[in-house]
Amino acid sequence: MISVWGNQKAYKIDELVEADSSEIFFDDLNQEKISVSEYFLSVYGMKMQQNKFMFKVEPKKKKRNGIVLKADAKPIYLPPEYCVLDGVPESIRANKFAMRDALQATRMTPESKFKQI
Repeated sequence: MISVWGNQKAYKIDELVEADSSEIFFDDLNQEKISVSEYFLSVYGMKMQQNKFMFKVEPKKKKRNGIVLKADAKPIYLPPEYCVLDGVPESIRANKFAMRDALQATRMTPESKFKQI
């Protein structure tokens, strides 16, 4: 998934969890507790409409010489309504006609790219 806020970072989703975004808290930069929905509203001005489900991203455990560094890192919760799918699902990729239609729908000519700039 790719986020549609901030630096539009790509994430590998580990799980879809049934959790209210106003009940998931984390420490912000000032070490104050803030909910996911409050954070998105205050930092990005994005009011969350769908609060029942969240994408859960487990932190990567970095190892150096067999020792786990960052074992205490907490998972990241992302609102699905502000994420977009990256890549093509296997069901479309397996069907050459669906793949052709998907490519035609998303392909841009150089002229249309230039107009967007």
